[in-house]
Amino acid sequence: MTDLFTRKKRSAVMSAIRSHGHAATEQRLLALFRAHGITGWRRGATLRSPVSPGSARSFRVKPDFGFRPHRLAVFVDGCFWPGCPSTPPRPKPTPPSGGRKFSPTAPATAA
Repeated sequence: MTDLFTRKKRSAVMSAIRSHGHAATEQRLLALFRAHGITGWRRGATLRSPVSPGSARSFRVKPDFGFRPHRLAVFVDGCFWPGCPSTPPRPKPTPPSGGRKFSPTAPATAA
């Protein structure tokens, strides 16, 4: 499927997207960092990294937690944590159609 926007417009649309709704999860992770003596992190810091080693081009990220000396960015999204109240329940599996069920780990049979 081709993109409906030009490259410049897509960049503007994507840069306007802001995260929301996971401040409590960030606070819990922050409490864990402090409780376990994990230091060296910064919140809201913009990190730059080259696209590839030796490349003049670079990209910027603004992670929830950044560890500059280790070049590590941590992004927190509460919706993917188990038991998150804002996550919708998983859909129920569809009933079997009566056909033979195949296991993805079953060994192949010789034909």
